[in-house]
Order: sequence, then structure tokens, then C-alpha cells
Amino acid sequence: AATPTLWPDFAEVPFDTTADYVNGVIGTQLDAAEMCRILRRMGLPSSVIPPEQKSGEGAKPSKQRAESSSVSCGASTSSCSSSSQAIRVLAPCTRSDILHPCDIAEDVAIAYGYNNLVQKAPTTVSTASQQPLNKLTDQLRTSLARAGFQEILTFSLSATEDNVELFGNEDRVVKLATSKQ
Repeated sequence: AATPTLWPDFAEVPFDTTADYVNGVIGTQLDAAEMCRILRRMGLPSSVIPPEQKSGEGAKPSKQRAESSSVSCGASTSSCSSSSQAIRVLAPCTRSDILHPCDIAEDVAIAYGYNNLVQKAPTTVSTASQQPLNKLTDQLRTSLARAGFQEILTFSLSATEDNVELFGNEDRVVKLATSKQ
């Protein structure tokens, strides 16, 4: 007999990071408790992880976001400073934009206030310009939008292999009867 699967999965997805990583990304000197307070204001349940629970212990993430939450502290678990305060953030299913610890840092920066961040010049020198293909597609999008067209992207028009790769489970990919694949 087939095992029923409850879908969609509404479980919160745990992400572990450290105060040092977040401070390094956004240029602040906040402690982990203050970051947790800020993240809770953003609707993200969070807590300081006791040192004995560091390195990924806790709830298992859903299959779709498992790869992203296995990344701790913005790199690998071995790069976490043992003296840094670890933070566990539980991302609700409604926050599909949270994929990596850098997304947690972004939410801290938003709640802290971009205007409160200290501005400093980048440490690397580079020159940038738009790629010609990107410039052309932007011009085409703008022209078509002015002509009254709307841009859409649907997964039903994607190749089956792309959907399987994106969603990770061939059983959940719906194939249309009129599909060429």
C-alpha cells in the first residue's frame, strides 16, 4: 500500500549561523542575543544555540531546502569559530527566500536599518559593466512591456528534466498529456 504524503510541507526549516558571520557580512558588532531579538521582529523564530548543540543538531529540514540549511555559518561547519555565538533560525514555509545564512544576515540588516550600518569602501578594486546579452534582453523586456505584453515564467513550459532537477522528486512532476516529453 502506498504511504500517504502530506503536501505541502509546512514545517519550519532550521538554519544555523554565527554572530561573527552575520557581523562580518553586514559590518555590525551585535551579539547573538540582539540578533535573535531583531530576527524575531522580522517574524523569524530564533535562539542562541548552546555550545554543546552546535554544528547542525536539531530539526531536520525538508528535502527541498535540505542542502541550503546544511550550510552553517556561511561556509562549512569546520569554519565556525568555536568562540562565536551560534544562532538557530527557524524559517517558516512562507519565507521561501531564505536559502542560506547570508539571507539571515540580510534580514538582520533590514531590521537593524540600512541607514544605521556604517558605510565603508570595498576592499577589492574592480570595474563592472553590463553584459551585452543582458543589456539586449533588458531592452527587449522594456520594449515589449511598453507594447502591452507581460512577461511570465511557468514551470509547465520547462523541460521535465529541469523540473526534476529543480524540485528533486520525479514523482511530484506533473506531465501534461500533450507534452512532447
